[in-house]
Amino acid sequence: VIVVFADSKYLPVLLNWLVGVHRHGIGNYLIVALDRQLHDYLTERGFPSFLAPLTGSRSDLWILRMNLFHCLCENSINFIHSDADAFWLENPVPEFFSRNDCQIIASQGTIWPQDVLEKHGFVLCCGLLYIQACPQNASLLDRMVEDIRETGDDQVSFNRVIEREHFHWEYDPARTYRIPVNDQDFLCSPDIIYGTSENGAYRLAVLPHHLFQRVHMPKNRAYVKHLISFKNSSLEMYRSFETGGCLFLSPDWQQADFSADTIER
Repeated sequence: VIVVFADSKYLPVLLNWLVGVHRHGIGNYLIVALDRQLHDYLTERGFPSFLAPLTGSRSDLWILRMNLFHCLCENSINFIHSDADAFWLENPVPEFFSRNDCQIIASQGTIWPQDVLEKHGFVLCCGLLYIQACPQNASLLDRMVEDIRETGDDQVSFNRVIEREHFHWEYDPARTYRIPVNDQDFLCSPDIIYGTSENGAYRLAVLPHHLFQRVHMPKNRAYVKHLISFKNSSLEMYRSFETGGCLFLSPDWQQADFSADTIER
């Protein structure tokens, strides 16, 4: 199942995401609605919504999210988490998320957290993430919840908890390249980067950045674009989506009568 979180303020972004996945015939998703207003809006139109009211801080959201991930794991449900602004241009599930040889498959972040970046040259992103339901991941998610209580940042905790597993990373240095961000840069590979735990029983995959983009690479065909965008205003966000070729939502969507069966129109 694909899991996506949103609240009523994020409705246009969520609908833009939904148009994208419906275009590819994808329907096995669950929307975690963080307020009653969004939950009612979605259920009235036949979208699968689970109400999980959130009234706390952003770090409370990260803890809620990890706890829900842990619940899925303990109930033997493999899942993909996608941020609502990680837009699916193509369906990556058959080629990238249907493998059984990796317990975690993650998209690539950019330059945060710094300590992990400095050690490996790259970081992992929680914004597009496959987690296999297994005891190792249930334990990992437990530790992430505790770590977030200290850091207040899921990206920091996710990378640091994984770092403590002492993965051996496998990639061809001759094929790597670097992308600049804010006077720094991060390492990318055109191939999947694999990580293996010390005992060899736990395996992780980092997806190629050019196929799962955080920084816009207009010359590359991408499966998913989760582009860095300014969230100061809806206008700035929409401009960044349009620039990245990710704006699917019709300008008159507020006047449209649609449901889960007709949203792709």
